[in-house]
Amino acid sequence: MLRILVITPFYALDLGPSAALYEMLCEELVRLGCEVSVISAVPHYPTGRVVKEFRGRLVQRERRQGVDVTRVWVPSVDRARLGLTRISHQLFGTGFEGPERGGCGLTLSP
Repeated sequence: MLRILVITPFYALDLGPSAALYEMLCEELVRLGCEVSVISAVPHYPTGRVVKEFRGRLVQRERRQGVDVTRVWVPSVDRARLGLTRISHQLFGTGFEGPERGGCGLTLSP
């Protein structure tokens, strides 16, 4: 079985289009027999405010439609402040760089 790790700032419960696309991709990969894990920021799009049920913890784990989702706190900013948003996304992605990513056979990261 192929193990896939997806690293993205946006995943289901966020309202942006990339969150929905990643959710559909991951669920389809599970349906095809892959083991899929996602590392994502806590939901905060488009307002920059973290959704109430995700406040107060640095790391949260859940299983959604067969996908293991780990959500981590990142500084969230209003999308109108594009410079800060870009810095936040870059910091998010670099936090998971390294040779070992849990033995996954494939890693997807925007």
